[in-house]
Amino acid sequence: MSRVEPFENAPDYVRKFLINEIIQRKSPATVEEYYYDIRLFLKYIVMEKRKTEKKEQEQEFPELSLLEAQPDKEDRSKMISLKKNRKKTYKEKDLKIRKQEKQKLDLVEEESITDEDILGVTTYDIESFVAYLMNNLLDTEATRSRKISALRSFYAYLHSKKWIDENPVASIPLPRKKRSLPVYLTLEESEALLDFFS
Repeated sequence: MSRVEPFENAPDYVRKFLINEIIQRKSPATVEEYYYDIRLFLKYIVMEKRKTEKKEQEQEFPELSLLEAQPDKEDRSKMISLKKNRKKTYKEKDLKIRKQEKQKLDLVEEESITDEDILGVTTYDIESFVAYLMNNLLDTEATRSRKISALRSFYAYLHSKKWIDENPVASIPLPRKKRSLPVYLTLEESEALLDFFS
């Protein structure tokens, strides 16, 4: 069984990059992570493109008068109900938001990703994706850093092959990793530890 098999549905440019990474003797786990991270990004690009196209096709809504905009009794009761539901922890809400966002991305079929989607990426697209990772998928600094690194490698490869004029990820900084303070024992804990072993 070939390592390349899992990438058979990948767009041509992505598959070429992954094969190159295998040739460069990257670990299979690294290549697979690259694939998932690049695929996630490209699905995001397609999803955003569809949103833009949908907005352009929508008709403008007629302006509402202030009287029409006032909530009726049913709307007020819904608003009160929403306020009561705010007691859920942020973590539960965050997990729900993350799940919904992943479901939206799952709706984008890999086959719908075009060469234009891949080659037409701008630095703004990358920055928008990083914001999406932070705010919608709630990725940690380490996870965002890994995804940016995967995209940086992918677009550096495309640039080295002269398929794009410049690497849109080159100027994107990696998130700073949080440095935690060292955990140390108090004087009493140190004495108790020493007493225990004496």
